[in-house]
Amino acid sequence: MRVEDLREQVRAELAAVDPSLAADPIEVDRQVRELATFLLSNAEDQVNAAIQKAETSPGPHDRDLWLRRAERLRQGALALQAALDELGSAPAGSDVSPSGPGPITELAHAAPRQPQDNPQLGAYTPHKSVAASRDP
Repeated sequence: MRVEDLREQVRAELAAVDPSLAADPIEVDRQVRELATFLLSNAEDQVNAAIQKAETSPGPHDRDLWLRRAERLRQGALALQAALDELGSAPAGSDVSPSGPGPITELAHAAPRQPQDNPQLGAYTPHKSVAASRDP
């Protein structure tokens, strides 16, 4: 997701509530940071849940679908993190914490799952929370 896409979405939402806020670029960027931070807050959990769903799927087609969904979720989270990085730190006094490496950063280094099942997906290293759930 690009920063400008997020800005357009937030401007439309703000215009519905208070048109003067939609015209304020500082308020728009504050709201964009807040939205991206909110969406990232559970992105890693969503990726891991999709991976776990794939691991418990009864058939290879279901597993492939869930692995593809996990990869799309991971890519979306990385795009949100990039948007936060592009916006930079929140202005002083803002109630939104500055962007920086978050939990999703680890996902940037994880490749898609199960190359033996689907060569298009590439190599995979399970995230630490998934790997830990497998340990007896």
